[in-house]
Amino acid sequence: MTPASEVLPFTARVFVVDDDPVLANLLTLMLRKLGVDVEAFTTGQAALDAVRQDPPTLLLTDLDMDGLSGFQLLEAVKAAAPDVGVVIVTGSSALDDALRAIRSGALDYVTKPLRMENFKEVVARTLRYARVESLNRQYLAELTARDQRMRHELDLARSIQLAMLPAEPPRRKGIETGFVFAPSNQIGGDLFDFVELPDEQLGVLLADISGHGVPAALLSAMFKVLASEMTRTVRAPAACFRELHRRLARVFPGGHFASAFYGVLDPQRKCFTWTKAAQEPALLLRPGRPVELLEVGGPVLGMFDPEVFGERPYPEVETPLEPGDTLFLYTDGLVEAADSSGQPVTLPGLLAWLQEDAQLSPVELVERIHARVLVHRGDLHLQDDFTALAVRLTS
Repeated sequence: MTPASEVLPFTARVFVVDDDPVLANLLTLMLRKLGVDVEAFTTGQAALDAVRQDPPTLLLTDLDMDGLSGFQLLEAVKAAAPDVGVVIVTGSSALDDALRAIRSGALDYVTKPLRMENFKEVVARTLRYARVESLNRQYLAELTARDQRMRHELDLARSIQLAMLPAEPPRRKGIETGFVFAPSNQIGGDLFDFVELPDEQLGVLLADISGHGVPAALLSAMFKVLASEMTRTVRAPAACFRELHRRLARVFPGGHFASAFYGVLDPQRKCFTWTKAAQEPALLLRPGRPVELLEVGGPVLGMFDPEVFGERPYPEVETPLEPGDTLFLYTDGLVEAADSSGQPVTLPGLLAWLQEDAQLSPVELVERIHARVLVHRGDLHLQDDFTALAVRLTS
């Protein structure tokens, strides 16, 4: 007879329950010949107490017993220890009861009189099944715990990322602003900043880091630290981007980069001085006039080390403004947001929306455009990070 230890690559414990001591002893002998650890009980209650204290791998029980019946024991065992496999031992004339037991959670049944080969086959099969079920539950519990930890860590990362971004629009004389920041996941690679400069000037920065999720968020944090230093110490946008590109090229991993837009709004001189690095064109909304595209720019930031590939130009443009003019900046998650048929918003689609909504305040404008994108998508989940800024010269 092949011992179960050679059939089963794990240690198995089996409880035998039968109010007939002779049959209980017979089952015990048969199981020990299979090489498993066996404990016999002559009452269902005694077996249930033992299950609750130290569950076995498998429990074999007769159905017709005094006191706690086999059906009652099956139900109680499944409630107390779901991992325990249960096999019913029944008379050949009680197959209906055996099938009922299986529907109630038993793994299998054996009939009396017991035949060793059939008994061995059922026990080996059900022990393996019970073991797999137990491992599956353990793995599921581990995955659930890991998922909860990951969600907690992502929530913490999101709170850290949000703390790096402006919590509310800046208060600058003659300027109104609004923004929406909506990462496609809990964290993302978009970022923006308002830089409060002397003489009521306001720097406006928008960037989109390559990739998504945690890697993009980590790179955006790195970008934010370097950009904060540059925008507060280097006044001219083009010079700021040249130095920022040089520093990012040293720290960004290969193949990663940032597209960005940076401009300084001067309400006293009524102009906006700006440059961009492979970013979507900023849009200038002038009352009663077509939307103007601010699209002159240079290459992405951080991709090609200037010490190896040479300096790349970042053209700087000064655009005159009048009271009521609004600058609208956005990342590609807006124009590339697609509906159920795969049709993206596109730049012409955005321009049409802006023509309709241009009279709204900056806060209302970005919220309306965000809502339009969600309606276009047909759900509340975006494929890519969405960030939009609106800045208006009021006087």
